[in-house]
Amino acid sequence: MTRQRQQASTVFLCDSDRETHDHVFRLAGGMNLRFEGFFSGREFLASYDVSRPGCLVTELRLADLGGLEIQRRLAAIGASLPVVFLAAHATVPIVVRAMQAGAADFLEKPLNEEEAWEAIQDALHLDRLRRNELGKQRQQRRLVGLLSPKERRVLCLLGEGKARCSVASELKLSVRTVDLARARAMKKLGIDNHAELLRFTIQALGAGDPPCGQRSVGNNNGLVVA
Repeated sequence: MTRQRQQASTVFLCDSDRETHDHVFRLAGGMNLRFEGFFSGREFLASYDVSRPGCLVTELRLADLGGLEIQRRLAAIGASLPVVFLAAHATVPIVVRAMQAGAADFLEKPLNEEEAWEAIQDALHLDRLRRNELGKQRQQRRLVGLLSPKERRVLCLLGEGKARCSVASELKLSVRTVDLARARAMKKLGIDNHAELLRFTIQALGAGDPPCGQRSVGNNNGLVVA
């Protein structure tokens, strides 16, 4: 089995109603998707692997854990799985609360097949977008790990819009040393122009944010000497 097949999307369902299980199972089959049904939130959370793509369809009110609590616990373990909430009697406050909590969608029971189909497809699309973004972030972190503390600090300050001479003065380095640090960083990152380097610095290092601006190595003066 190929990795692509192993990572096929799955529609996960948490609901105590067997009729809903049958309905969502048929929908998933019609989309050529895998289906895994659970009758409790704890059962689902105990078995879910955050690396598995797909979406979760869950009843808002379950006997053990409500849908909002399941979503909260997924977020706590770093899972980006989109959640579609279900409820037999949805009031406006309940819908608003679910959407504010980050719900991908909200469906009323009994399920309308067309609405459920669209909600699941939208949630799967959202999952792909989130996983692509997480993949980019992991790649950025890997690249940042290749940089020395001095190179990171130089990039941070340049990313804040400071001139090379200002960076050199702040770090008590020569302008040539700043240029060399930037050039080494660009080579490690596989970047060949300053505009792309600036984009990477803002996205990966958070230029202008305290974590970047306050990073220091080697002494108590905030100077990078590595």
